[in-house]
Amino acid sequence: MKHLFTLFLLIIFISSCQTPLDKRIEKEARDYTEKHCPKWIDACTLLDSTTYDIPSRTYTYWYTVSGDADNDAFFSDLQADNILARKRYAEALRNDPNLKQTLEAEINIRYHYRSQSNGLLRFAITVTPKDYK
Repeated sequence: MKHLFTLFLLIIFISSCQTPLDKRIEKEARDYTEKHCPKWIDACTLLDSTTYDIPSRTYTYWYTVSGDADNDAFFSDLQADNILARKRYAEALRNDPNLKQTLEAEINIRYHYRSQSNGLLRFAITVTPKDYK
């Protein structure tokens, strides 16, 4: 009985952390994926899906890279200098008018690039409100 009560409290705690905005962003990410993905961003980058994780407040763009971008050298500058990478991604976020409300809500934005040739992670970065504010 004690475990059941603890589980009940945990469920209440988790659900109380979800704001209406978080639920809306989660739905928008799911809807965007269903309506627009997969979507070619450029000749080498395919947006597979978007997701929103409420507990971590992280919106993730899931990409597959192919062709010229599907190699270690393509992402080497970003991997070597994480500070520069965060600055580049943060600047792009600040300049995207479609993300204004998301950024005002201080949502983390994650980019995840997977190799088409072998399925392995090529590059991932999470840009936090501290980076883009």
